Amino acid sequence: MLLQSTQISQLMPIALSDPPLPPKNVHVTGSDVDHITVAWDLPEFDGGSKITAYIVELKASKEKKYRALETLGKNAREYTAKGLTKGESYRLRVRAKNKAGTGDPGELEEAVVAKLPYGEKTHIVKCFDFDIIL
Repeated sequence: MLLQSTQISQLMPIALSDPPLPPKNVHVTGSDVDHITVAWDLPEFDGGSKITAYIVELKASKEKKYRALETLGKNAREYTAKGLTKGESYRLRVRAKNKAGTGDPGELEEAVVAKLPYGEKTHIVKCFDFDIIL
């Protein structure tokens, strides 16, 4: 039995892509009693397709699930989560998105409390000692 091969005269390009890897180095760059600012670096791999957006998600310590705060443009590398509750603990994470889908999140290593930055003071009050002689 003789098998014949069929030759394809034109090959059609196939674009294969996956969702991007997580953004790297998600870290806090600032905080206060009502907001926390996070920044991140590009994912190690974009999945074979250009990144089109970043999605920032937040979860308060009392919540069970993350909620999307905002979808940012492809050039974004920082976001400030506003309207937070003083003293509340929060976890933030960032996902990269391309035409194939949304990738896994890059996360802060630990929760962050909405409070004054470490080492900063709000008010300085000086007290004076007086010697009272009776």
